[in-house]
Amino acid sequence: MQREKKNFLKITFLKNNKIEKKNIGLFACHGGGGATKFFNNIKKEIPNNKFIGEIDFMEPLKNNKEEDVRKAIMWVKELIG
Repeated sequence: MQREKKNFLKITFLKNNKIEKKNIGLFACHGGGGATKFFNNIKKEIPNNKFIGEIDFMEPLKNNKEEDVRKAIMWVKELIG
């Protein structure tokens, strides 16, 4: 049921909001399965955009939280120049 709810929310948001001609950085946190599939699915759902970066963190609250925060800040700084 939880998975169905997440898919419904994603589809509803992307279908109800026109997202085109944007520069998009994809950010994800996960429990260990990686984020590649998520990144690819989002790119397929909103193809008319420029994807300028991707970063993911595995269980950031359980692992090295401070290091992950530092990495996220550096990543954003690189994206915005």
